[in-house]
Amino acid sequence: MTETLSCRIYDRVLDRWLLGPKGCNYSSYVRDYDFNILLPRMRAGKASAEESASLGKLHGLLFKLQFRKYHPAGVLDEPLVIVISAANKKTYYRSGTTHPVLGYQYLPVDSESVTSKYFGRMGLEVSYFMPPGSRAPLAFYHEPGNLLGRSRICLSALIAVMDTFESIYRPEIYSARLPAEDVFIADLSNTNFDPPLTIYDRLERDTTLGRQQADLVYTGFLLPNAAALRRLMADYGYLLFD
Repeated sequence: MTETLSCRIYDRVLDRWLLGPKGCNYSSYVRDYDFNILLPRMRAGKASAEESASLGKLHGLLFKLQFRKYHPAGVLDEPLVIVISAANKKTYYRSGTTHPVLGYQYLPVDSESVTSKYFGRMGLEVSYFMPPGSRAPLAFYHEPGNLLGRSRICLSALIAVMDTFESIYRPEIYSARLPAEDVFIADLSNTNFDPPLTIYDRLERDTTLGRQQADLVYTGFLLPNAAALRRLMADYGYLLFD
């Protein structure tokens, strides 16, 4: 259904393992369908009004039904915090608010992005922070009020994992030689960055695998289960508007 990480933290002082946060990265085949098939059709004017209005609704519902508080068959108890890159070419400004672990808070100048609206269907809102030592703000998607109250070690684990990942996935932004200033524009065309030691084939993911997974979920899940998914939406669609 979806893929996230579950972190453990090793305490070297007391020689013990601590349970870390769940979330960090996020992958979903249904989202691949929405972003690689449905959204391009919408932008080309080929999608019906009903299709356009449905973007993210089924995915948001399926995401919520993974939690036991919404459905007895759920497998998750604690809220997830998902961390992704700032949006390419979007402008952010430093708000003046700081957090001891998350660092400088940034706010978007532009209107809400497609990604933010999509995660909103999942019941998540976004906060942007640039942690100490990082080169650019990260986008933290979380349930309302469920970020700043997390423990310092939980937030540190989130940052350690995802700042490292983004420096490999988007080094133009997160391995930039110049850190974000008061006004920041995420720019994947930036050439002034340190190349990562680990090479991630971003082009293959963005142009090939995403579309393959979108086709797979359409033919193997969405199409053969269309009637059942419509019934599910009818029974639990109210969860999208809590």
